[in-house]
Amino acid sequence: MLSKLIRYEWKAVARVCIPMYGGLILAAMLTHFLLGNLERFSSTLYDIITMAMSTLCFGLFMAAFVLTLIIQIQRFSKNLLGDEGYLMFTLPASVSQHITAKLVVAVLLDVLSVAAAILAVLALALDGTMWLDLPGDFFDMIVYVDWSDWLLLLEVLILCLAAGAVCMLHIYASIAVGHLARKHRTLAAFGAYFGFAVALNILFTGLLEIFVSSPWMAEIGRWFMEQEGDVGGHLLMWVLILGIAVLGAGFFALTRYLLKNHLNLE
Repeated sequence: MLSKLIRYEWKAVARVCIPMYGGLILAAMLTHFLLGNLERFSSTLYDIITMAMSTLCFGLFMAAFVLTLIIQIQRFSKNLLGDEGYLMFTLPASVSQHITAKLVVAVLLDVLSVAAAILAVLALALDGTMWLDLPGDFFDMIVYVDWSDWLLLLEVLILCLAAGAVCMLHIYASIAVGHLARKHRTLAAFGAYFGFAVALNILFTGLLEIFVSSPWMAEIGRWFMEQEGDVGGHLLMWVLILGIAVLGAGFFALTRYLLKNHLNLE
């Protein structure tokens, strides 16, 4: 059932997001062409068209992230806590599956929006010969880069994906808490979001103080630094990934509990 929910969720967002990401890349390519021929076709009309395309490209850059976030929030709040919730919760799927389906597609949208932005930046920055050199440069990077660097890159990617998932779960939990209010649920969700943020900031500040002042925590930090090669760095990355995973599990559990035990679709 989870795979069906993910497919349904993907179809609902892809019809909006994929054209938007494609439009961003296309606008970047057209902007690069116009800017590259600015002197050759210099005229008032050409300058106006170039400025308009550059503005459109910048606007699509912003939309790629802002609209993606809005769509992610709406798909959770309206689809599960709005009028559509009556239908969604009659399906033979658990609350965990509903949350997981939303989360998987939300993280996928994050990846696609970042990939589209990177491709757009490359389209703006690189000319034709540079694009032809990219495969060779990529091959050299694969051959000559040390395996430890590739492992570190993989760990950074996992950390970024985990952080993106936790950010979405933070939003989901805030929406679920805000939905407990009888009135002004959106305002209550904003309050819950900032409340969680303040609580986490206090928690992390306290943990940092413990780490700095505690002798045994200093010994642990020194042990990480003394590990051979990059072992300490890799271990530290996995500690960060584990910590983020625990935080995400807490937000997931809270959201699941509220949707399962305190759902109010009135």
